[in-house]
Amino acid sequence: DLAQGLAIQAPAIVASTGTLATMSGGTVTYDNGTAGVGATLTISGSTLTAIDGITLSTDDRIVIKDEATSAHNGIYTYTSTTVLTRATDFDTPTEMAGGDFVFIQQGSTLNDTGFVMTDAVTTVGTDPVTFVQFSGAGTFTAGAGLTLTGSEFSVTNTAVTAGSYGN
Repeated sequence: DLAQGLAIQAPAIVASTGTLATMSGGTVTYDNGTAGVGATLTISGSTLTAIDGITLSTDDRIVIKDEATSAHNGIYTYTSTTVLTRATDFDTPTEMAGGDFVFIQQGSTLNDTGFVMTDAVTTVGTDPVTFVQFSGAGTFTAGAGLTLTGSEFSVTNTAVTAGSYGN
């Protein structure tokens, strides 16, 4: 991690796959708390019980990376079906530096991926928080005519033969 310039954060259970409004079907309001400490994303008109196919439990860590206002992105804990709270180890400018890396442990699409925050935050709730995918063990998807078992792709089209492509 030092050679890569990364600051390793505690892993998250899941990461967002869209905006909270899209994932929940509700309206999302951001409250910056005290300069980021205690900041929340509150959902009204609906509830959020799962992200990326994983049912959430109280205190699960979640990487929110797709909000329309990127300053609202970050690492949150699942407080309830309507409230996410900025993680206590990721809610001040000192803790939110460029190169922060977080591993995603579960999810239908983002399982075993890693995301890194690209730039430092000077003012929480104002400065953009941008995560980009950095690693992705096990993130392959088999396309048309292919199957994926573990780390091996196979051709499922019966019209294709080994003789057509050699050994």
